[in-house]
Amino acid sequence: MTKFIKTTLNSGVIGIAVGFMVALFFSVAFNANYLEPSSPMFNNQFHSPLTATVVAAILWMLMGIVFGIASQIFTVERWSITRQTLTHFIVVFALFTPLAIIAGWFPLDVLWLVYYTIIFVTIYLVMWFISMLDARQQIMSANQSLKDSRKH
Repeated sequence: MTKFIKTTLNSGVIGIAVGFMVALFFSVAFNANYLEPSSPMFNNQFHSPLTATVVAAILWMLMGIVFGIASQIFTVERWSITRQTLTHFIVVFALFTPLAIIAGWFPLDVLWLVYYTIIFVTIYLVMWFISMLDARQQIMSANQSLKDSRKH
């Protein structure tokens, strides 16, 4: 199985799992009688809750695939981390945003798109910052191990 297919399958499964957990969380938080796969606006487009859930699961799978495949951008070693990060951001934003709109997370409206963009950028920056701190720690640890091995 090629790495691309494996990444796609794994990412799709992770997307479904995360989507289900988010839907379950919000269903419990809003005291729903049954699982609400998305917003009422989304759910009301379908003739049954089962159909809405199946479509939502497909969207969750596609969202997972977007993030999984986009993460491969960070394996392009000839690119700087800045280029990798900017490319990753653009790809994820451009592909994830339409899926979020289709999933009924917010309406296709300029004000909502601005609000969503602010939230998306904020979450992206927090995750990027945490990733950079982790990478820095790993580099410091590797450098310390190298220094320690040279002493012996």
